[in-house]
Amino acid sequence: MVVISAAIRPKRSEQSGSRPNASQILVGELATNLADKRIYSKTSAGDVIMVGDGGGVRTGSDGPDVPVLLMVRMMGIPMCRSAAGPIRR
Repeated sequence: MVVISAAIRPKRSEQSGSRPNASQILVGELATNLADKRIYSKTSAGDVIMVGDGGGVRTGSDGPDVPVLLMVRMMGIPMCRSAAGPIRR
């Protein structure tokens, strides 16, 4: 099994209501608002869009958080097994 040691750290805020503006992120780059549990990205047209809303977030032993899975899929990272077992979809 290949072990990847690099951490993925999107731009982030913990201030409720905060969202990135077009000059703060690149096209396809992810930005998170941890207080609101939202993920944003920028389109090729220059618009900042919300691509994830924490309404259905799962935490704890029932699997990874939904925003984490969304980020993995958007970045094209293959789904794989972890030490704790398979990653659920």
